[in-house]
Amino acid sequence: MKIDQLKKLQEYAQLSPYAGTMKKPDIHWEGENPLCGDMLSIDLRVVKGKVADARFEHRGCALSGAATSIFLDHIIGKQITALSRITLEKHLALLGIPVSPGRLNCALLPLRGIRGEGFKPLYIRT
Repeated sequence: MKIDQLKKLQEYAQLSPYAGTMKKPDIHWEGENPLCGDMLSIDLRVVKGKVADARFEHRGCALSGAATSIFLDHIIGKQITALSRITLEKHLALLGIPVSPGRLNCALLPLRGIRGEGFKPLYIRT
């Protein structure tokens, strides 16, 4: 990864419009990357089956923070049932940068959260 790409990721992770928590989310997930210790929580508001709003809290590297922000931007307006069909390749393409094998877990953390891989939905309001 080039220095300018890293700086861009750091800025995106720090200045994300999706940073923070949501009062009374419809769905709330929490999880972590056990390999590096990144922690992530994701809140979603769902209206008529579509993701209407999203927020996240993150402690960890710039790559997982930026990947989460980019991912949430992508899923706003999508059917909640379609989220599990987002492929690893599609998610990585959204980042727009090459990701080394050692950093794949960081980049894939939000996708794995939405899929429930290593995450538990702590709250799902019906």
